[in-house]
Amino acid sequence: MKTILGLFPKPPVDASDIMVGNFGIQETIWPKINHSTHGKENFLLMFFYDEIELKEKGEIKTVSPCSLIIWEPRAEVYYGHSKKDWKHSWIHFNGPALKKMLIKNRIPLNRILPFNDNVMIEKYMMDISNEVNWNYKPDAVIIKNIFENWFREIAREIEGKSRENQVPQKYLDIKQNMESNYNQKTTLAELARQAHCTIPHFCLTFKRYFRFSPWDYLIHIRMRQATRMLRDYNLSVSEIAELAGYDDIYYFSARFKKHFGISPLNMRKSFVSEKIAKHNL
Repeated sequence: MKTILGLFPKPPVDASDIMVGNFGIQETIWPKINHSTHGKENFLLMFFYDEIELKEKGEIKTVSPCSLIIWEPRAEVYYGHSKKDWKHSWIHFNGPALKKMLIKNRIPLNRILPFNDNVMIEKYMMDISNEVNWNYKPDAVIIKNIFENWFREIAREIEGKSRENQVPQKYLDIKQNMESNYNQKTTLAELARQAHCTIPHFCLTFKRYFRFSPWDYLIHIRMRQATRMLRDYNLSVSEIAELAGYDDIYYFSARFKKHFGISPLNMRKSFVSEKIAKHNL
């Protein structure tokens, strides 16, 4: 995905109960540390793709890749890397409705949160970007609904991470390896060997910890990544199938349709129709 920046002279959405300001998706920054009292009355959500330094509760920490933080208004912010480039996605927002959503979903503020699902972050930010960029007058109700679903998913991911604190490290490592190498061929036997147990025991234990069987979880990751790639119109469906880990485009298409109830091609067409419809409003 190319970097997308939304920089506006005034907020593109500024209603009585919701405000959305500037944002950036997959923005790469040269080596630097940003240190300031973050501005005015806005919340600031940031997702970091790379290892960075970040101040939390007055202490500067080295933060692992794939981390999320939401700073409250007027919080001291300190983040970045002084020796290498780093990439992040970010957005300013505020308003009584969004404050209530944060409280309702018990989303921690000013705290570093491990967060592996960058696809989910980018999906909702792209939805917001499409709404504010493709419409002469963006709809605050649509934006509010996007944030409502987004915060619910963030809360669910945080809850899942909390459960994972009781998961044996070897299972966390296997799950992380599946997420990082979702397009590589593997077998249940290989995964079970990594867990030092039999295949039936591994499958039962994995599902108990993560609510999916190993294969279902791998398919879930592949389909999620394929959906993201379908928004890149430079990639053909056959190329997306290969990048998602499928050599046979027909098998990929059948699996995709079984998972979503729609073919990859028709899902891509729906993305195009959605953009056209928003542009014509």
